[in-house]
Amino acid sequence: MLDTTQFAAWFPEIDGFPHPDWKAIRTYIRANTREDHFDAAWHEIIRTWLDRLRQRLGDNYAVAESENFHLLSELEPKLQNELLSFLEYSRARILRVLADIPLPKTYGKHVVLRFTTEDDYYRYISYSDPEGDHVGSSGVFITRGYMHIAFAHFDRPGSDRSILAHELAHNLLHSFRLPTWLNEGLAMLFERDLAGRQWPLLTREAAAKHAAYWNRETVQTFWSGGSFSDQEAQELSYQLARILIDFISTDIKPSPPDFREFVLHADRKDAGEAAARNYLGIELSDLVSAFLGPGEWRPRLKPQTATGTEGIQNTLRI
Repeated sequence: MLDTTQFAAWFPEIDGFPHPDWKAIRTYIRANTREDHFDAAWHEIIRTWLDRLRQRLGDNYAVAESENFHLLSELEPKLQNELLSFLEYSRARILRVLADIPLPKTYGKHVVLRFTTEDDYYRYISYSDPEGDHVGSSGVFITRGYMHIAFAHFDRPGSDRSILAHELAHNLLHSFRLPTWLNEGLAMLFERDLAGRQWPLLTREAAAKHAAYWNRETVQTFWSGGSFSDQEAQELSYQLARILIDFISTDIKPSPPDFREFVLHADRKDAGEAAARNYLGIELSDLVSAFLGPGEWRPRLKPQTATGTEGIQNTLRI
């Protein structure tokens, strides 16, 4: 058991929500708990945090738990269990599609926070993203401290599952050095396959916007990941990532082992170029040419230009 007298200091309240001091908690557990008890210690901490968060949000909120997930929401028990079942199925399916990619050793379960109102959602995630990049998002995967998913409920059929499939993919792939385009492309692929999200067909107008925007210079911001946080290029970047991953899955059709090796070895430092060549037998420039036509599309990244996924990672704006 942990020293409960420490709890007040570990859970400072900021803007009405308890935001744990994860560094202090991690240090205490490592210094005062045997490694074979780390998992139990983290379970106790997470349950305490979620109970405190539940109290601040109101009595209608409740915490439910399954084998691999904690879920905080205002859902009634039946719907809680249905969403937890979807999360368990999605986790197993993502790992199976990726041929059981090796996950790093972690302690504790996945945490999902389902906020009923957008105001509570934005107020909560503003602590993790003070720059305000989350504006207009529907859900986020937060990587600072204890990784977890937060999202706002929308009265739109299937929105909960669509957001969760996307963010859970980010969660499971976090330990890999994926280029942003592949990370987002995979998340959208699983969003479609797991939640039935139907993407609109690319119109002539949209195709013309792509043709007008992408060139030998702007495509480098796509490969580096910078365009995904650029207001002008963001929508085009997500569309292009989806198009490329669709080409890979429907035209290249790699075997599960080859696709697994591609994901395992794709590195943001070269936008995944070497992995695509070695395990898919393609050049990334050829993938882009299939959509945009001939051009200088090859990644030419300079050192330190590739964008990582630390901090808070937004879902596709929908």
